[in-house]
Parts: sequence; C-alpha cells; structure tokens
Amino acid sequence: MLNSLKGVFASFQTHEVRYVVIGEIAAIFHGVPRATFDLDLLIDSTPDNARRLLLALTDAGLGTASLTSA
Repeated sequence: MLNSLKGVFASFQTHEVRYVVIGEIAAIFHGVPRATFDLDLLIDSTPDNARRLLLALTDAGLGTASLTSA
C-alpha cells in the first residue's frame, strides 16, 4: 500500500505542495500496524497551494476535482 503512494508524494514534492500527512497513514509511518487505504492530508489552504495540489494529484493519476471559489 505505502509503495503505491510514492508517486503521489513525489508529485507533491515536484509541485511544491505544502501538506502534512494525518490519520491512519501517519500512524503507519510511525510504525503502528493498521489496515487502511485512505490518505488523509492537511494542506496549507492558500489558493496557490490548492492549485499545486490539484496539479500534483492530476499528474499522479488521481482525482477529477477542480478548484472553485465561494
């Protein structure tokens, strides 16, 4: 599972996305055994970072979200 996320994290780095991993995957990274396949992120909520995140996810082959403003 974690090996499949390498491309996602590499894309985040390439696009300079500001984020932290939280939740169960974070626990796995710290050595706690868990059976989960979801990735929980906390991102810097600036418009520029949101754009970089969406580009990174697209380049990693994930998601179809688009950026909107309220």
